Amino acid sequence: MPRTAAPDPHGTTPVHDAALVNHAEEAGPTPRGDEDGALPRRGRVPEPPPAPRASSSFHVPEAARFREVFGVAPVPEEGFENVEVLELVIDEHDILCFSYDVILGSFMVRWLRDDDEILSIYREGARGIWIEDGVREKYIVVHFELGGHEGSLSIRVYPDVSVSDRLMDT
Repeated sequence: MPRTAAPDPHGTTPVHDAALVNHAEEAGPTPRGDEDGALPRRGRVPEPPPAPRASSSFHVPEAARFREVFGVAPVPEEGFENVEVLELVIDEHDILCFSYDVILGSFMVRWLRDDDEILSIYREGARGIWIEDGVREKYIVVHFELGGHEGSLSIRVYPDVSVSDRLMDT
């Protein structure tokens, strides 16, 4: 049976409700080795499947920390076990919608004012999310690294919304 390349599991499509939708297909069964785990030697050794772009060390604060600082915790996106969504109602006009995929290392934030989108930012290569809880300000900060660049996306949630996007060459 000829070997075909596995489909790209990294296709992502942001949707209107700020949830990140990930499309991934199974590549089929992997070859099983013998009792020692060695692969069978029929011609050439099969190529390994492509590695995910994000590392398995994606840092996300515990749900209790989100609740403690913002009064609400992220919830899993229905049908996408690795995607979590956090919606923060800032005031009667502003809503911040966050979504992130802990396996692919992607992050999206949308800022809505009176149901109009003011800002939408999507980043791949996220390494983690941190909460900064100061006396006068509260932030969600996302650190990322992709293609020789690293940076941070700093979203001030309290007392009002502001966004700072920093990118540096490494």
